[in-house]
Amino acid sequence: MLKLLQSESLQLLRRSYSSVAPTTKLYIDGQYVESKTTNWIELTNPATNEVIGRVPEATQDELNSALEAAKKAYKSWSQSTILTRQQLMFNFARLLRENQGKLAAKITEEQGKTLADAEGDVLRGIQAVEHCCSITTLQLGDAIQNIAKDMDTHCYKTPLGVTAGVAAFNFPVMIPLWMFPAALVTGNTSVVKPSEQDPGATLMMMDLLAQAGAPPGVVNVRIVILLILQARRLVSKGK
Repeated sequence: MLKLLQSESLQLLRRSYSSVAPTTKLYIDGQYVESKTTNWIELTNPATNEVIGRVPEATQDELNSALEAAKKAYKSWSQSTILTRQQLMFNFARLLRENQGKLAAKITEEQGKTLADAEGDVLRGIQAVEHCCSITTLQLGDAIQNIAKDMDTHCYKTPLGVTAGVAAFNFPVMIPLWMFPAALVTGNTSVVKPSEQDPGATLMMMDLLAQAGAPPGVVNVRIVILLILQARRLVSKGK
């Protein structure tokens, strides 16, 4: 019995500290990019403690590349019609539903939720995307005639520019889907930072978004923000 336990422990250690775990890529300008960082965070399966990937502490240059890609894409995307953006959301919502099981399985692998909870996570995110499909009415402006003598008022809703979203680890699909679909459908572009504890589902959604017809650069994914890591380290040291 003791030998069996020792064997299982050694097997777990070999899995947990494997040096051949795949690296998590960045997603910039419609392409997966290998980070040039020298600092990596181990991504583990909570059920087995097995190291299933390595997540990069992306460099400042890589952040700048993501921002520049979003800025470049904004020039044309902000001029696209509302119907074009609405169609993107229709296609994206359909693809999310078709791949709900795969997204849920990735959440379970990286974050540890039961499969039923993970499917609920994806469902709530899909509902947010479906809400974005109402953009033809959500983006209506306002007009008031004769608000004062010889005066009318008009209100227009226009894109703002590049947006950013920092997602928590506990809802790896739902929270990002609160962020970048709303930004896209209103004519903005986005840089998204998923949690380093479970980035896989967000990267899977980038593939689906591209299949739905999103132009390169409208959404970019950078995994780790150094300022956040530094803040966490200071807190853990009691400073």
